Amino acid sequence: AAAVVAAGAVSLACMYAFTNGTWFLHTQGNRGIEVESIWALPFLAARSARLWRGEVKNHYGSLEVLGRGIDVTGKLALLSTVVVFTLLAYWWWRKRWRPTVVADATLVATLLMIVTSRVISPQYLIWLLATAAFCLLSRDTSQRRSALLILLSLPLTQWIFPYNFGSLVRFHYDAILVLVLRDGLLLAAATLGFVDLWRDTVSGPFLPWRYRAALRNARLAGDAGAGTADVLAPGNP
Repeated sequence: AAAVVAAGAVSLACMYAFTNGTWFLHTQGNRGIEVESIWALPFLAARSARLWRGEVKNHYGSLEVLGRGIDVTGKLALLSTVVVFTLLAYWWWRKRWRPTVVADATLVATLLMIVTSRVISPQYLIWLLATAAFCLLSRDTSQRRSALLILLSLPLTQWIFPYNFGSLVRFHYDAILVLVLRDGLLLAAATLGFVDLWRDTVSGPFLPWRYRAALRNARLAGDAGAGTADVLAPGNP
């Protein structure tokens, strides 16, 4: 509560003290597909194969791919973020609580936010590295596989930026392939992270009605087994 009040007070002060104090929100809302993001990969590959005529330009503070199909892809990216955080909310409703869940859920949420975002920057990997390290402080963390994949993605990120970023912007095959591998590792880390978190904290099938059906069938099987044991008991006519 204190953090929310403090953030709100500072935001209101900036809005009234500075001209266009909330302009950055408008800027963020209009950003497109950044060249390092997962959503940019199809466009980079198509441009390298001369199947797409877009370009990379400095747009709203970052280098973005611009051209046909970008607007639709940006909307799909926002929709995917809503979908994955809906899944995370569903997990929160089904979970069993224990202290390690704080760190594990934080890492998974950060991964899901990054892989579905329209923007991926090298500094995002610092967030992932720190959060993964926080998870590994606990022996019963569920995020060992995702932490390993994040670690593997770090040298690839450093190779792309700053050393070969010019090659990526010019649609060279080697830079695009390294980006595919890096983004693939992050996508795998997010997927495995959510699956491992679910398996570690949720019992029963994924769908709640299947869970109830499984419980009902187990009870019926238990009642039938008890009835059979009574019939076969010695002295029972």
